[in-house]
Amino acid sequence: MLVLRRIAPVLLLGTATLPAAAQTATLDQAARRAVVDSLARSLVDGYVFPAVAEKMAVDLRSRLARGEYDELGPDAFAMRLTRDLNEIAHDGHHQLRL
Repeated sequence: MLVLRRIAPVLLLGTATLPAAAQTATLDQAARRAVVDSLARSLVDGYVFPAVAEKMAVDLRSRLARGEYDELGPDAFAMRLTRDLNEIAHDGHHQLRL
């Protein structure tokens, strides 16, 4: 199960869970898109810095569209999303994990 947690005194984004079909050893394009869309919406709706949230959302959706996540399994996908978020936000509080 892929879980998103944002732990900081100012904001808790909560938990985003993959659909049941995506909880297997591989992820299909629909599951990756669902995760990125859910994550992007959560950021835009609740991240403490709206402009940074928008940059992160656009970046994740662009990377998905370019196919940068296509060959990643669940663990690698979570680590890559974490890295991509922190490249923009630079706050180290974003972490996705299984």
